[in-house]
Amino acid sequence: MQHGNAPLNSLIPFVPFVCSFPGSEASYEVISECVDARTLAAAAVYVATAPECKNQAFNVYNGVVFRWSEVGGAGVSGWG
Repeated sequence: MQHGNAPLNSLIPFVPFVCSFPGSEASYEVISECVDARTLAAAAVYVATAPECKNQAFNVYNGVVFRWSEVGGAGVSGWG
């Protein structure tokens, strides 16, 4: 299975300090997802203004999945 963590890995050179994962060991290993802020903003405007969205729940997702354990690189330490 391929994980779309390349965008997150591209940020590693800009981290001027060592980060440690703030969550649990279990959440460090599971598949996580994220969404681009522009996609989330567009969806929020749409669901707030479209009458057909009234009283509905929505999940906004643009396909980026990753495991925090695979985001690593210089400047990032593991769980603990």
